[in-house]
Amino acid sequence: MRKEFIHLRLYICKIIFLFRRKGLIIEVNNTSDLDKLSNGCFVRFESKLERNPLISLLESFEQMMVVVMTFQSQQRVEKRVTNKKY
Repeated sequence: MRKEFIHLRLYICKIIFLFRRKGLIIEVNNTSDLDKLSNGCFVRFESKLERNPLISLLESFEQMMVVVMTFQSQQRVEKRVTNKKY
């Protein structure tokens, strides 16, 4: 599977190189470049991919619940042990 990923990356780089050489890729750097586009154009742009804040919030909530459940189960075990001693 790792080889397939490497070949795919190499193949994509070759395609981008050929398209650039032939002038088929339009660089989009700002909104005014969008006027140059038409159906079927190949475009290149940079962006920043950010994680969905809601997903991060849910994951932190899940981690907090795991900690709470761990403490609750420890307290139950300790209660049983102290009750058995007497």
